[in-house]
Amino acid sequence: MVFANARIHEDYKGLPRPIPDDYRAIPLTNMEVAAGPGLQTQEEPELKSWVLIYTAELALRSVRLIAARVGKNQRSMLPSIQPNDIVVVDLDDKDVQRPGIFLVRDPDEGAALKRVKFFTKRSQPAITFYSDNAADGYEPATYTLDEFDPNPVRAVDKAIVGRCIWQWGDLENR
Repeated sequence: MVFANARIHEDYKGLPRPIPDDYRAIPLTNMEVAAGPGLQTQEEPELKSWVLIYTAELALRSVRLIAARVGKNQRSMLPSIQPNDIVVVDLDDKDVQRPGIFLVRDPDEGAALKRVKFFTKRSQPAITFYSDNAADGYEPATYTLDEFDPNPVRAVDKAIVGRCIWQWGDLENR
């Protein structure tokens, strides 16, 4: 494994070099995710680059992680997630019983970052996607699971892509 030929600033040349095994390379896809109405995405996003994360920050995480950039005008998850942030998603963590932000698909296959709640509506399993920025008119969206797939297990897999576990952003824009 090669540590992507890490460049070290002249001021830090005397410090030990990074240890490659201490970092995990996560594919950064060309998929732009929404923090607003879902953006149409490719079925199989392509590799755009790589994101390196210190492995100690990923304790007990799966190996199925992807990274994507939030669209430049996507504001529904403000202040938690800003436009142009890069997010890392754990594709194996779809446990919405624990609070968090998830990469979800609306029934039209648009991908967006949302908070999620499962419940029963008129004896039908249902799901609601919530934005953090409701003050700017980003209303919750509720769907019955059969809008995703008639089989409830497949419906959850289609509705929830994975848990957002990491985010990078420019602090000067916050």
